[in-house]
Amino acid sequence: MQRASNQETIGLSGVVTCGSPWGCPVCACRIYASRAQQITEAAERWAGELAERKDGAVSLLTLTVRHALGDDLREVRRVLTSAWRRMFQGEPGRRLRAALGIAHHVRALEVTHGPNGWHPHLHALIFHRAAPRWDALELVRERWRKIVGRMRPAATPSHERGADLRASHRSDYIAKLGLEVGSIATKAARSKGGRTPWEIAANAAAGDVDERALWVTYTESMHGARQLTWSKGARKALGLPEDDEDEEHAAEPPAMLVVNVPGEVWDHWSKVPGWTAELLRRARGSTPFLDCAEWLRRARAP
Repeated sequence: MQRASNQETIGLSGVVTCGSPWGCPVCACRIYASRAQQITEAAERWAGELAERKDGAVSLLTLTVRHALGDDLREVRRVLTSAWRRMFQGEPGRRLRAALGIAHHVRALEVTHGPNGWHPHLHALIFHRAAPRWDALELVRERWRKIVGRMRPAATPSHERGADLRASHRSDYIAKLGLEVGSIATKAARSKGGRTPWEIAANAAAGDVDERALWVTYTESMHGARQLTWSKGARKALGLPEDDEDEEHAAEPPAMLVVNVPGEVWDHWSKVPGWTAELLRRARGSTPFLDCAEWLRRARAP
C-alpha cells in the first residue's frame, strides 16, 4: 500500500499490471493521465517556443467509417486503422500532406457502442508547419472515401460524415482524443445515443448478461490494438521521450510506502468482497500505518 508523491492518492503497488488501455480501468487511468500530459506538453510547445519557426497551428482531424448493428468490431477496427496507414502513402498522400501543411501528427483510436452497433473512430491531432489550404477538408474527404471503399465498400462513409477537420484549442486536446481520465470514472459517452466501453463494463458488473457479452466482444476485439500512435520523428521533434509503451505508462508512479501486505494475507483476503475497499479506507486515515498494521495483524489468513 503506497501514498503517491503528491500526498493525496493512496493505492496498491507490487501487484501485476496488464498495461491495457482498453479493458483495465486501473491501467487505463494511468495510461490516459500520462498520455494526456504528454499531448498537452507537445501541443503547447508547438504553439509556443516552436512557433517561432512554424505557424504553431494545431487542428483535430476526425475519421470514421460506415458501420451497422452486427458488424464485427475487430474487422471494422482493422479497416479503420489500415485505411489510416494508407491515407498519406504514395504521391496522393504526399499531396495531401502538403495541402494540410502537416509537420507531425498523433492519432488516437476510440470506440463507442450505440444503436448502430460498435463505432470505432480515429482522432488525429495535426501539428501544422503551414496553414492548411482552403480546400484541404474536401481533399481529405475524397481520399478517405476512396481508400475505405477499396478496402470494404460497405464501410464507405458519406461525404459529410466520413471526415471532419477543425482548429483545436488548449481546452479540448484531451477530450477530443478520448483521453479524459474522468471518462473512466463517469463512464459517460459524448456522442448522443452512444455508450463508452466503461458504461458497458459497469452494467456488466451489475449483472446484465447482455452487457457482459458486449464487454467480452469488446475486450477480445481490441486486444493488441494501438490506442495512440505518433508519426515518425514526432516525439523527438516535440521534446517527448522516445518510448511510448502502454506498460510504461501503466507503471506505478513514485510513492511512499504506507504498509506492507504479506503475500499470504493478500492471496486469501483479496478474494473477500469489500476487503480491499476497507484496507484503502484505513490507509487514508490519520494514522494509516497503525490502522492498517493492526487490522492486518487481526486479518491474518488462517
